[in-house]
Amino acid sequence: MVDRSQIRSGMEVIAADGAPVGTVDQVDGEAIRLTRGADGNSGLVPLNQVDRVDAHVHLNVARDKLASLTGAAGAAAGATTIAGATATPASGDELPGPLPPVANPVVEGARPRGNYYLPWILGALLLLFLLFLLLSALDEGIDNGRDGDDDDRSRITETRRGDGSYAAGTIAGDLDRFLRSDERAPRTFTFDRLNFDRGSAAVRSTDVVDMDQLAQVLLAYPTARIAIIGYTDAEGSGRANAELGEDRADAVAEALAARGVSPERLETRSGGERVPLADNDRAEGRAENRRTELIVLDR
Repeated sequence: MVDRSQIRSGMEVIAADGAPVGTVDQVDGEAIRLTRGADGNSGLVPLNQVDRVDAHVHLNVARDKLASLTGAAGAAAGATTIAGATATPASGDELPGPLPPVANPVVEGARPRGNYYLPWILGALLLLFLLFLLLSALDEGIDNGRDGDDDDRSRITETRRGDGSYAAGTIAGDLDRFLRSDERAPRTFTFDRLNFDRGSAAVRSTDVVDMDQLAQVLLAYPTARIAIIGYTDAEGSGRANAELGEDRADAVAEALAARGVSPERLETRSGGERVPLADNDRAEGRAENRRTELIVLDR
């Protein structure tokens, strides 16, 4: 059966033999209602008699085979086809029986609805995306809420070599090898990079790795006791430099304690401006003299 939504009011209805049979008034249920004729009657043509639709509605039967359609192109050879009534054959050929009741007439210009499930699919995808964002936010919050010790351990692990040892030439590597050996204490170690800014006792961010490594070694040898000695350059008075050296030693001890080393294992002392390692007349030498040393007091 043709798509009845293609049938419009005013379209001419043509029989299979080319004879016009009337003009479309509307699609009425399963039939085409033709415009009223001079006698005031209108005929019904069943949709199953429609062959195709273009500029006209073409039927699949000749005019003389149709039921009599009152007011349709002058045809008057039978009874008018009405919804719910039986059409009278024109020449012995049986036409379709009773038409079904009229139900939900087609609205002119309407088309069947497509993509019925598309809104549901898009809604489900949007819900999954929002759920992903929520889980990502929760996971990030958990990571940010972890203890600082977890972050310290992560940094410490990254600074170790593949075989689990520390690089040679670093204070952590030298201290680790000494504590694993049979050498006797005391033993002095100089930090390879731990220096201070002029007049400052704050541990620099560039020295965090040294603190991490050193704390890891000391935690692996819980009976070892150490002393931290802070030094300064020769600028300023001797008394002020002695106090600054003590402050620098305390800063290193506090950094180690913050990483889990017991403060009872740590002593702090000041070396002041004494025992310089480099020439205090040069900026590079003064920077080198602003150093920290570690002494293993007891294994």
